Amino acid sequence: MLKSKTFKFSVVMFVVFWSHSFLYTQFVPYLTHVGYSSSERGFLLAYFAIVGMLGQILTGYLSDRYGTIKKFFIFFTLMLAASGYLFYHFEAKNFWVHLVLLGFSGGLIRVLGSFFETWVLEVDGLFDKFGLIRALGSLGWALGSLLTGYLIVNYSYDIVGIVAAIFSIILVFLSLFLEDATKVETTNLKLSDIGELFSNRNYVILIVVYFITYFVYNADSITVTELILELGGDAQSIGVKWFIQALIELPILFLGGRLLLKYKGRNLMLFASIVMLIRFMLYGLVTEVYHVYLITLLQCITFPLILITQKDLVYREVPPRLRSSGQMVAVSMTIGLSAIVTPILSGYLMEIMSVKSTIMVMGATMIIPIILMKRYQAQN
Repeated sequence: MLKSKTFKFSVVMFVVFWSHSFLYTQFVPYLTHVGYSSSERGFLLAYFAIVGMLGQILTGYLSDRYGTIKKFFIFFTLMLAASGYLFYHFEAKNFWVHLVLLGFSGGLIRVLGSFFETWVLEVDGLFDKFGLIRALGSLGWALGSLLTGYLIVNYSYDIVGIVAAIFSIILVFLSLFLEDATKVETTNLKLSDIGELFSNRNYVILIVVYFITYFVYNADSITVTELILELGGDAQSIGVKWFIQALIELPILFLGGRLLLKYKGRNLMLFASIVMLIRFMLYGLVTEVYHVYLITLLQCITFPLILITQKDLVYREVPPRLRSSGQMVAVSMTIGLSAIVTPILSGYLMEIMSVKSTIMVMGATMIIPIILMKRYQAQN
């Protein structure tokens, strides 16, 4: 029974990230293709990040309030299918149209990935299988990203919206056969009750720790990309780096449940924070593009452990009636907020200092999570 349940959720996790990769990885190239300037693109991307933040909080509350993740996941996936299709089919430059469509499609991608992860955590018997199931998501993202580039080169951008919409419909169909999350009775839950989460000192510490961690982690996609170009690399070099990064994280994700049982979330996060610090310091010393590839192998430790420990530690700190809200608020305040702050601050730093210096400054920020995690005492 458990094996069958694990298999079903693993397949759907693969399709979730596979379908999302078609849309998400091409947002910036498509906006450039349409003719938007860097400042216009920046505003559009910041907007959908804000929509994603608010959406994560709202979906967490709704699922706790009405006792279901499944129904809302299906509804919002259908919305993503429609908005993603329209976004890539509207090639005329119209800022307000693309603002609305990108807000829906980009925002929903940010919401649905985390929402499905929360669904897995709240199904009986799957908590310890989360890393294994999530690994299929990374595999789907890696393979989907490669296929997307091939489709665009050989066809056009509108094929992206079509393929993503088709797989979103398939995703809805597959989701119908999944067990819904296990919920406690919360018919009287109010949106204001989410504030209860912040009365827990440990929960607030986790928010600070993971916000700073994702703030630094997100800088990788900006500053290290600039570093590759500075070292003489090109778009293909960047693609190779992303492919390595996506595949190398799979082994630890597969072993995530066992590692949590043996070493506990606090210790694993402390270790991941130290490795993240080392990783960024090493980036600041490279002289060749292939050096970047080698250092990127540390992704096998950083992202998987950061992801699974956040889910585990947050789960232990929130009351049962706020399970989904606790997870989605944490995602919003860490991954969501950092996605807005990191581009602004890293862009400013690269204007006043070198790319390598910026990378090392960002990496040094990991000292704060290391100190906080050494003092943090997790709930059993």
